[in-house]
Amino acid sequence: DTFYPGQERYDTYSGRVVRHFKGSMEEWQAMGVMNYEMESATLLTMCASQGLRAGMVAGVIVNRTQQEIPNAEMMKQTESQAVKIVVEAARRLL
Repeated sequence: DTFYPGQERYDTYSGRVVRHFKGSMEEWQAMGVMNYEMESATLLTMCASQGLRAGMVAGVIVNRTQQEIPNAEMMKQTESQAVKIVVEAARRLL
């Protein structure tokens, strides 16, 4: 599992990141990656393998280049916006 070390996260129990992952966040940013997300990767892969359409909305609550701990108000606001987006998308698609 590379969820934490693969994201070059140092806020883990050990605080260690293996050598080949060090600097990886900067490399992902250079390629235009704006978000790390693991749960929907499985959903999207499973749907694609079965010929189904799928999508996801990621609510970004913290800019990890600036901080690691999310703000409670930002979490509430992001959740509300994500729900509105999903409802509107469902309305358009159905």
